[in-house]
Amino acid sequence: MTDRIGRIFERKYRVTRLLGEGGMGSVYEAEHVFLTRKIAIKVMNPEFMDNREAVVRFFQEAQAASAIGHPNIVEIFDVGREEDGTAFIVMELLRGKCLDRVIEESAPLPPGHAVAIALQVLSALQAAHAKGIVHRDMKPENIFLVIDDKGRENAKILDFGVAKILSQEKDAGLTQAGTVLGTPRYMSPEQARGEKNLDGRSDIWAVGVILYEMLSGQLPYSGDSYNEILGGILLKEPAPLNQIAPRTPPGLVAIVGKAMAKDLTRRYASTVEMIRDLMAFYDPAESSISSGSARALRGSLPPPAGKRHPGRRILAGFLLVPIGCIAALAAVDHYRPDLVNRIPYAGPVRAEVSSVWGAFQSRLVFHVDADRPIAIPIADAALIEADAGVAWYDAGLDMPDAGVAAQDCAIEKAVPAAEVTVELTGLPKGARVVVDQKEAQTPVRLLRSMEPVIIEVSAEGYEPFTKAVLPDQDRVLSVELEEKAPDKKAVRPKRKRHR
Repeated sequence: MTDRIGRIFERKYRVTRLLGEGGMGSVYEAEHVFLTRKIAIKVMNPEFMDNREAVVRFFQEAQAASAIGHPNIVEIFDVGREEDGTAFIVMELLRGKCLDRVIEESAPLPPGHAVAIALQVLSALQAAHAKGIVHRDMKPENIFLVIDDKGRENAKILDFGVAKILSQEKDAGLTQAGTVLGTPRYMSPEQARGEKNLDGRSDIWAVGVILYEMLSGQLPYSGDSYNEILGGILLKEPAPLNQIAPRTPPGLVAIVGKAMAKDLTRRYASTVEMIRDLMAFYDPAESSISSGSARALRGSLPPPAGKRHPGRRILAGFLLVPIGCIAALAAVDHYRPDLVNRIPYAGPVRAEVSSVWGAFQSRLVFHVDADRPIAIPIADAALIEADAGVAWYDAGLDMPDAGVAAQDCAIEKAVPAAEVTVELTGLPKGARVVVDQKEAQTPVRLLRSMEPVIIEVSAEGYEPFTKAVLPDQDRVLSVELEEKAPDKKAVRPKRKRHR
């Protein structure tokens, strides 16, 4: 694919050299023509341009990686599709080695080094699973090791092209029951059986296999054919790790065995469980991970039981000060209004306090005096907003009224419209519009989504027009159809000769 060297994508990304080639696309080093920033650009191979499923999976890789946003996942900057249909993804340029090369050159790795890599990978997978994304193709080739200026290591997960987004119930129609996706040597038994309803435990199996390979220099399941490998995964047990890698601590052998349990009920239920067990074997002297990875790893683990997260105390403190001041002013205003009237600018201040206080009076109340109730809000509480909704966490005070309706604590959010409109301009008379292989009318109305759709426009006498559009907001798409070149082979009528 060296013919792309020098090409400029989206009028701003100039390709400078080829970095590597894969089955679906090639990765190049490129430079932003205005910012002179070095980036990597992954370009889809031409033979897949007309394959809708391949195009959707290609853009899904960028969508999944960008949605997670984790220091151990390659960062995505941009996506696009050229007028000739060429799809591309712009991402950070990484300097280092893929884990498969490190294993080939240095395995077996010291246990501390292998654990450090596995911890970073699990931290990234924990963030992905929390977003409802399962990678499904974890392998050393998709783990890139970057060494920073201080010699610390940062593992980056690549290629979410076959990731499963659990929130999309039918997986956009891309996966059918019985379809086997992934790399055979790292497949979980449920993947090998072609099961459709996979979850994060399939990624945990793959991390167990990668750990086995890093510690021993051998794969637990191998063979001369695809079916032989899958048969071993389903029916056989691998060689005991402590026999082929006797230097491996027994506790670490047990962790790898649990991660690779064929029975899902015996396997780690979550990445958090596996991280907790692996932390006992992490030795910074053998491999120091980058500061960003260390922070992310700490964030992957919830605080120990019985201990409150320090952020909740800080937030509670910030809430307590202004609310306490308002409560004090309201109490003085209630019992000694004559004192408030003596304060300069008391009128506007009192009005503001009254309006704010009125809002709090509709919240939690307890009575200091049966005859003269004073509304006091619960101040020591932290609001934690999660993807699944809004949850309230008690930070230490007894709730005076357990019957407060849940809707009193709800936060109204602006809900985006469920439908977006794509206005097509420049259509010739009689043009036919097709969206994802279904005929459509203009303007095109689509369900709001982060998954690109393919819009095709055809008209008699013109070359067909194809464009991938992300239906995340209302858009105007300019359609520029090129006229077909006259057919040179057309038979011309013979002229009559006049005598």
